[in-house]
Amino acid sequence: MKSSRGFTLVEMLITISIMLIITGGGIAAFIGFNERQNVQVAVKELQTMLRSAQVKAKVGEDAEYCRSTYGESLRGYRVYIADGTGTAILYTTCSDNKFSLPVDRTYVERSRIYFDSTVTAGMQGGGDLDVEFLALLGGVDGSGTIEIAGSGSNVYNFVISSSGEIREGAFQ
Repeated sequence: MKSSRGFTLVEMLITISIMLIITGGGIAAFIGFNERQNVQVAVKELQTMLRSAQVKAKVGEDAEYCRSTYGESLRGYRVYIADGTGTAILYTTCSDNKFSLPVDRTYVERSRIYFDSTVTAGMQGGGDLDVEFLALLGGVDGSGTIEIAGSGSNVYNFVISSSGEIREGAFQ
């Protein structure tokens, strides 16, 4: 009888094939997890910026800045994202009349967030995200459902109500 001291070519090919399939599945799962994490980070950063704008508007932060620099009063704080981009900008909004039309406002950039290159944000159904929390008057201009999308099927929606409440959302 001849003793066997190794693996046949067929056994080696089957073993390597199984290892490649398992490795490929692990890589695909990791990529999906990473994409979802990028969306979650963008959601948390945007919600933090929105809450910051809301608080600044409630306490009237920068009211003196608007008066001394522009001779206007503080209207509120605006968070703006051009549709399909990954950059959120927080503005102080000054106006000579709190109820003025948008063309009569002065916007002063206060901070900016850059999302991961695979993440975009805007209003659900398309359009720029343009939310302004009003100082002293309370409430918000630009309420609606905000959609943050990553590559693939990672889409997160949350709502800002007309009263200014920022509601938690979920992945779709």
